[in-house]
Amino acid sequence: MENKSIIKEINKHGYSFNALNDLLNIGKKDKVLIPIIVKYIRSEENIMLKELLVRAIGVKGFYEVTEVLLDEYLKSEDMMYKWAIGNSIYNICDYAYIHEYIDIVKNDENGMSRQMIILTLGKSKDTEALEALKQLLKSKAEISHVIEALSYFNSTELKSLVEPFCNDNNKRVRNVAQKFISRVFL
Repeated sequence: MENKSIIKEINKHGYSFNALNDLLNIGKKDKVLIPIIVKYIRSEENIMLKELLVRAIGVKGFYEVTEVLLDEYLKSEDMMYKWAIGNSIYNICDYAYIHEYIDIVKNDENGMSRQMIILTLGKSKDTEALEALKQLLKSKAEISHVIEALSYFNSTELKSLVEPFCNDNNKRVRNVAQKFISRVFL
C-alpha cells in the first residue's frame, strides 16, 4: 500500500514522512497538505489507500475537504470506505452541509456507513437534524448511534422517545439508552 509518489510530494513541503501512516498524525497546522491529499483521493484506485487518505484529512476545521468527502461518499459503493468518510466528516465538524448529511442518513441503502454522519447531526445541534434523528429513531435504523446523537440535544421531549429502548433486547442499544437517560435527565 506504500505510494512513494505521495510521500515524495509531501516531503517537498518540508516534511520527512517515511510511510503513508505518518499522514494520520497531521493536524490543523498541516493545511498545506490538503491539495496533495485530495488530488490522490480523487485519482487513486486502491480503496485501502483512499481510505487512509480520507482518514488523514479528518481534522477538525479542515472545512475545505467536506465537499470532496461528500462527493467520494456518494460515488462509492464500499461501505467501509463510506464509513471512514463519515468518520472524517464527524471529526471535521463542518455543519454547512447539514442538508446533505440528512439526505445521507435518511437513505437506508447507506446502512451502517452513515453511523458517524448520524453523530455529526447530533453534534450540530441543528433543529432540522433533530427532526431527522427523531424520524430515524422511529424507523429503528442505526438506533444506538441515533440515541447517542440525540444526547447532544437538551430536550425533555426526547426522554419519552428514548426510554422504551432502555429495555431493548440489543445490549448495546439498551446501554446507550440507559446512559442517555441517566446523563441527560438525572
